[in-house]
Amino acid sequence: MWLLEEMLRAPEATPIRDTYILDAPLGAGAFAEVYRVRHKFLKRRLAMKVLRPEDMPETQLEALFSEPCLLFELDHPHIIRVFDAGLLEPQYGRRGYFIMEYVAGGSLRHYLRGKPCLPLTEAVTLARQICDGMALAHRQQPPIIHRDLKPENILIRHGEDGLCAKIGDFGLAQSVNAMTRWTLAAGTLDYKPPEALYNVDSAAGDVFAIGMILYEMLTGVLPFPLESIGNNELERRKNLLGTAREQPPQAPSQVNLAVDDELDRIVLKALAFNPTDRYPSAVEFLEALRHYEQQLQEMPVSESGSVPAAAASSAPSSQPVPEAQRCVDQALEYARQAATLPQAIEYLEKAMILDASLRPRYAKRLGQWKMGIVL
Repeated sequence: MWLLEEMLRAPEATPIRDTYILDAPLGAGAFAEVYRVRHKFLKRRLAMKVLRPEDMPETQLEALFSEPCLLFELDHPHIIRVFDAGLLEPQYGRRGYFIMEYVAGGSLRHYLRGKPCLPLTEAVTLARQICDGMALAHRQQPPIIHRDLKPENILIRHGEDGLCAKIGDFGLAQSVNAMTRWTLAAGTLDYKPPEALYNVDSAAGDVFAIGMILYEMLTGVLPFPLESIGNNELERRKNLLGTAREQPPQAPSQVNLAVDDELDRIVLKALAFNPTDRYPSAVEFLEALRHYEQQLQEMPVSESGSVPAAAASSAPSSQPVPEAQRCVDQALEYARQAATLPQAIEYLEKAMILDASLRPRYAKRLGQWKMGIVL
């Protein structure tokens, strides 16, 4: 990671803009590097996104700052918050950065790893939270569309009421054309709607991506499976994706017996080939999922609690997952000192995401630590 190497060459840890201390690298992409940082005075852990390339003209820098500007407008519990933005010191080149909320649990992709599928209620809740955040974006005038929704861009945090999805990486987000209600397509092809393959995207395209994510959470597979194709065969991949999406996918209930006809209908509507047959935006998709959640709550326990064999195999066991237990042990060690309480919170949150069976035991303690209480 470029910035990490630069900082390590310094004789001592120099705070960025005299405020943020580099902590650890989190990831890198074609347009940015992401680091975990600590606020010099508040001691709070945050995420810093450093934009590429360096020494850009002022007009291009303003364009790259479009993401934090959008996120400032979209203040929502299920969208990553942005706190600050600026330029790095001259010795690091003319690079823009912005400071975001840090989510210790990692991405939805990381959370899904190793699980055949999620329990039905958990999958629906996470999808509803994603829709809730995107509904705010789609209600803007003109609507703001994400264009790159996928499990890698959904972060997971353990909150007081369970798992909390946070939508991140609005780097490709745009306001749609007020007249046509669409914009040029961009983003990861595997989660894109058919029309995006022909360079068209819209709020209905975001709906399709959320439908793909919900299908994957319910079944453990994508609704339109494809053979493996190299990145150098982009046009062939586009053609195959377009052909695959022409036919409705297999209903989720044919993979996961816990899925009923109503949830099948909701998912397949979101994945309709024609955008006019989908929910027009996340607003309508959100209402459908809220109504379905209400129906689940009204079901007898014997009906709503049923799970398929695949989901049952991923249910929490009586013994904690070894990696989760190591995180608990590390959290308890950090909690011995007030100065390292933020690290204790981070490790305990990670443990509870890795192993849901730990939640009842440690949820109260996590809440106390977040209030600065150590017993």
